[in-house]
Amino acid sequence: MRKSRFFGVLCSFIPGAAHMYLGLKRQGLQLMCLFFFPIVISEFLGISLVFFALPIVWFYSFFDALRKLNGEEPLEDHDILPIKWVVDRDFSIGQNKIIAYGLIVIGGIMILNRIALPMVGRYLPHYIRNYIQTGIVAVLFIIGGIKLLAGSKVEKGADQE
Repeated sequence: MRKSRFFGVLCSFIPGAAHMYLGLKRQGLQLMCLFFFPIVISEFLGISLVFFALPIVWFYSFFDALRKLNGEEPLEDHDILPIKWVVDRDFSIGQNKIIAYGLIVIGGIMILNRIALPMVGRYLPHYIRNYIQTGIVAVLFIIGGIKLLAGSKVEKGADQE
């Protein structure tokens, strides 16, 4: 069955829709989830930090759909890279430190945004509360970066011995 190129291009503006239109249901669903999941998470957690992923997913989906509409890529319905990375992971103990650190940081930010700052906010002016919030999140990122750098040095030392 011949697909309308015009309708395919229109569908490509919604991440995953053009892939589904082309019959790539798995890729279409994965791209839709990767695009809309950060929106739901940010609304639930009350942090807009996850919005950085939206333009990346949108542009990837748009240009990938256009390449497939033009016939530059084969129409094979396989997992896209971020999903393939998660599916192919070995979820044994000690192998997923980045995911663990990410979950800890997200939990800390949730506690900060939803519990600690509203309680402190009653006693402090708004601008001081914003400074405290930004400072705590920045310190968490700095500590996370230092931990990751220290972890990579230890692993290199263990490999050399």
